[in-house]
Amino acid sequence: AEERERYELIKVNINGLFRGEFDKNMRLDPRSIVHIPQAEVFFVGGDVNAPGSFMFKEGATLRQAITLAQGMKPTAASDRAIIFREGPGARKRQEIRIDAGKIMNGKQEDVAIDANDIIIIPHSRSKSVGGALLSVFGVAPLRILGY
Repeated sequence: AEERERYELIKVNINGLFRGEFDKNMRLDPRSIVHIPQAEVFFVGGDVNAPGSFMFKEGATLRQAITLAQGMKPTAASDRAIIFREGPGARKRQEIRIDAGKIMNGKQEDVAIDANDIIIIPHSRSKSVGGALLSVFGVAPLRILGY
């Protein structure tokens, strides 16, 4: 009878190696198979200065996510922000409505984000129209809006 080879799965956190903690290193057998999974990300979009995907780190918060996206534009409707989240094994996506402006100003507790979250900061039409009207009259809209 043919004997089946047995495999042992060993999970290693390689972040320690990146920080120079070489005691986390391990010796590999020539038959070893190394698999490094794709990094987890989250997404920030809408009325932010640099929308995109960002590497997720455990403990990440909304304030950090918006900061990575270089902040919200003056025309952002920060009080109507939404985090779209898909729960593990769930087919239905959650919509978590938040006031990102209050969180960024420290007036409301920061919110933890998860890997694959999609954070959307909507555009405020009234701020855009108001800013355009003020600029017609020669008034700096950012000064009036408090930015």
